Amino acid sequence: MWIVVGTKHDYVPKPRGVRVPRSCPECRRVTTFFEVVPRKYITVFWVPLIPTGKGDAVLECDGCHKHFQISPRDYVEAAARGAPADAQPASSDDDRIVVQCPKCARSARVPLTTQTLRVTCPGCREKFDV
Repeated sequence: MWIVVGTKHDYVPKPRGVRVPRSCPECRRVTTFFEVVPRKYITVFWVPLIPTGKGDAVLECDGCHKHFQISPRDYVEAAARGAPADAQPASSDDDRIVVQCPKCARSARVPLTTQTLRVTCPGCREKFDV
């Protein structure tokens, strides 16, 4: 008897994630890129059963479903366009900016404030000031 065990990545759209219209470098179409979170599962007979973790959010092309890194510019563009008409009312944690760790370059969202913040990187645990 054979048991087929493996892993699978699944990309789940972020409910209030970034949506950016632009030209896709892969499929060459002008389409909407939306923010998704990758999740990894252990599969048995190709059925995802056990979640093993999730990664950093990425942008996914609506046309070809290729994934691209999110830049701080994407958050600025989305904020400048405003929330879509079907979006839920904004909560207090929408006033955030994206910063990158100087050690590992991982992105983190921090509250937008005029004060200096002490931030701990979610990846390498490096502490730095913003």
